[in-house]
Amino acid sequence: MHRVKKKFGTDEDAFILILTTRSYSQITAIANAYEKLSKKTLIAALQSELVGDFEKASVSIVEYSKDPSAFWARKLKEAMKGIGTDDEKLIRIMIARAEHDLASIRNVYGDRFGEGRTLKQWIDSDCSGSYQMALQGLLLGNEQ
Repeated sequence: MHRVKKKFGTDEDAFILILTTRSYSQITAIANAYEKLSKKTLIAALQSELVGDFEKASVSIVEYSKDPSAFWARKLKEAMKGIGTDDEKLIRIMIARAEHDLASIRNVYGDRFGEGRTLKQWIDSDCSGSYQMALQGLLLGNEQ
């Protein structure tokens, strides 16, 4: 059993232990229990207690644990928002998720992040030519 050290401030070691040794389903259960006991979400607590890359990593672990498809849909949205496209991020996510859960990510994207447009429509508006066709091929897979 992990003993929490008595010290002032945030015990970052406790966060590291929990977020790196528990399964995603356990982290989801911890986040849900935290929300029942606290007036804020575990993600909000992490954002207020941690800083920098450690904060980003911790928040990402909890976000992914709670809803992997929404996590990746949000990352795709970040890759295509604003002027210009983060092509490296877009390609990396599309290839990595193509044979796993891209269909689910596509549905979540349209429902929650697409601002009235589907992921296919976002790709069509951000990309062109062979690049666009390759991404559409990954997105639609055998449904084409």
